[in-house]
Amino acid sequence: MQDFLRSHLNWLQKRISELPESTVFAPQAIIPLRGEPVVIVHDSALRGPARLGEKTIVMGGDVRHLPRRLTEFLKKEARCDFEVACARYAQQLNVQIRRLQLRDTITRWGSCNRSGTLCFSWRLIFAPPFVLDYLAAHEVAHLRHMDHSKKFWALVEDICPRTQEARAWLKTNGNALLAIG
Repeated sequence: MQDFLRSHLNWLQKRISELPESTVFAPQAIIPLRGEPVVIVHDSALRGPARLGEKTIVMGGDVRHLPRRLTEFLKKEARCDFEVACARYAQQLNVQIRRLQLRDTITRWGSCNRSGTLCFSWRLIFAPPFVLDYLAAHEVAHLRHMDHSKKFWALVEDICPRTQEARAWLKTNGNALLAIG
């Protein structure tokens, strides 16, 4: 094992240096929300759900619970955005979505199964809206074509003109989304 590590040390160091810096959910941390930077503000006197301000997310309650509560808030925001986008594409394609799920995946941004369940990474709430929109179009298009055939890609590009731009954005910036929180 040590010989392997020694022989691949330069490669390993390069890969480690390319990893995005992680961002912890904490007061005054800056995170992207729908592609725009927002500051996490903690107000212990605030009760109830998180509140979106101008370039802020204001969290109340005990600061020890901030990471969990902020994650819950972001998942709700992601669900809302995906429900709207997927419903729009489902209506456009005249297909039925059986269920929509959010997960914390690290290998896929989205998936679709034959029963009509669409699954997405909640972390796409950090990306610009056109990226989330592309993922919604992509997975809803699978309800017509359960493959990545030419017909599938033609359909995705027809209903989502920014497909190539979104795919390029994910390729360049996707790993950074996994390092948030």
